[in-house]
Amino acid sequence: MKYHILVACGTGGVTSTAVATRIKEGLAERGLNITTKQCRIQDVAVNIEGMDVVVTTSRLSETFEVPMFNGIAFLTGVGVEKSLDEIELALLNSKKKED
Repeated sequence: MKYHILVACGTGGVTSTAVATRIKEGLAERGLNITTKQCRIQDVAVNIEGMDVVVTTSRLSETFEVPMFNGIAFLTGVGVEKSLDEIELALLNSKKKED
């Protein structure tokens, strides 16, 4: 199974890439096959199709059908394991996807 995670930050650049890398590596250690896509926070709605979860580093006022997570832990290093636990649980409970 491959899971798809959308990571959004203010500009869709360095911050979201750093968070996406940490999530991907952390979940790979847990045996999950992850694909990430990065975007700007204001572009989540146009990039959400096919995603299993969304992780953001800034506040998002919109709500979507997929689980949403705060990604600040992946920048600060505080609470990373708890955040990975929550994301992993959401992925395992999500509709399974195969590529």
